[in-house]
Amino acid sequence: MNKELVLSYKTSKEIKPKAPYNFDATIFKPSHYPDQTKVYEIGKYWVGIRLNEQIYGIKMENKGDTNNPKILLTIFSNHKLSNEETNEVVNELDYRFEFNKDISGFFSKFKNDKILAPFLKKWYGVHSSCAQDLYGLLMIGIFLQNTVVKRTVQMTNIMLEKYGTKLSFDKKELYVFWEPKDIIKVPEEELRGLKVGYRAKLFIKLSDTFIKENIDEFKLRKLPKEEA
Repeated sequence: MNKELVLSYKTSKEIKPKAPYNFDATIFKPSHYPDQTKVYEIGKYWVGIRLNEQIYGIKMENKGDTNNPKILLTIFSNHKLSNEETNEVVNELDYRFEFNKDISGFFSKFKNDKILAPFLKKWYGVHSSCAQDLYGLLMIGIFLQNTVVKRTVQMTNIMLEKYGTKLSFDKKELYVFWEPKDIIKVPEEELRGLKVGYRAKLFIKLSDTFIKENIDEFKLRKLPKEEA
């Protein structure tokens, strides 16, 4: 069931996030989940994303510093991108990595706080970030239940290799998660054969819910938090 996708078209764009923006601290946090969906090197980051039924390979390179941030963004695709499609990808990455969120007020307010000051100095310019969409994040949440990280990574990679989409771009190979419609077709016994245990039922149930209830992440983002 595994699919492979070679992304040979490249579209580059320079991004200027709102300062302060600490590239490495935002991209690679201590809570990093070491699966095969992304690759990180100091100042560089590769990840695959699924957006509007298309899959893109993303490379982000740090070209500035925390007070004068610049990111060279390269979008890899299997077709030539229009300006509109490029902007859609950039806007999605803005949501996931907070390029345009102004957090300067927070650091100014607490820079002299006796408890927070040492941590804010170390993590100056760090933003919230999440490379995955809602469905992928929930998949990781299931993998993380009731076991150690090493085991969750083993399970994640096994399932990515069997059901995910393998991407090749910029001399890197990584994966994006499967879609809900893919997993509901898989017998529970087949998933259990990959030694994911009771999680097999949860993968199928959650995927079925996404389809039957037509869960739309983009609509959820527009709702008040309590309603969402």
